[in-house]
Amino acid sequence: MKRILFLGDTHCGHISGLTPPAWRVSKERCEMIGQDWHSVQEKCWNTYLKYIEELKPIYGVCVGGDCGDGTQRKQNGLELITTDEAEQANMAIYAIKKTEAEHYACVYGTPYHVGPQYAIDAAVAKGLDAPIDNTMDVLVNGCRIRFRHKIGGSQTPVGGDPALRKKDINDLVWKEEHGLPKADLQAFFHVHRWRMIDMKIFSCPALQAWTSFGSRQCESIIHWGLFAVDIDDDGTPIKFHKKFMRLKEIKVNKDQIW
Repeated sequence: MKRILFLGDTHCGHISGLTPPAWRVSKERCEMIGQDWHSVQEKCWNTYLKYIEELKPIYGVCVGGDCGDGTQRKQNGLELITTDEAEQANMAIYAIKKTEAEHYACVYGTPYHVGPQYAIDAAVAKGLDAPIDNTMDVLVNGCRIRFRHKIGGSQTPVGGDPALRKKDINDLVWKEEHGLPKADLQAFFHVHRWRMIDMKIFSCPALQAWTSFGSRQCESIIHWGLFAVDIDDDGTPIKFHKKFMRLKEIKVNKDQIW
């Protein structure tokens, strides 16, 4: 049996992205801005390490892109710990290596977050000594796992179902029309939401918590955590592992008592 971990949307560099201790916002700064991001970063990091330990040994990691948050040009870097793309990549490399996996494979995220040249995700792949592509196929005991960063979604409670089903059907059409092999499992990231269709195609949780964009403009559910699958010796996916944290544990806005 080989355990494969799906890990993505760390958005390192963002104030609510996955933040190793060395980059954590100080308690003093949090007191000045009136929001306790220090505790959020600490809770997320410690929970991430806890989940990783519970999932070990991990044979391979599918890294789903958006490893850094980029320069956040639309918000002038308002929510960033650092705008340095190399530093954001180093944060992600440090975090991902905690898995101690034997194999890594990466895909590119969105140009807005990782740069028009996909510099952050490319640097992460280099730091992990891993291949990187737009869409990646990984064969594990004969099971073909296909993953890429982007999948469609919506703000409805069932958002993502049509997009996942469409992708599954299109995968079959590509096989029939062009002879490309159909995947046994398909994984996507981007929407920060876990959802699985027919036990074979799914969108993955993120490792970024609250954002001002999400708080102001979005209402759909998000999931924070990790997802893994065990592949049997004959290539059969035999067990799925969901490691999700309830976001009420890292709530930052305060109730106003009048």
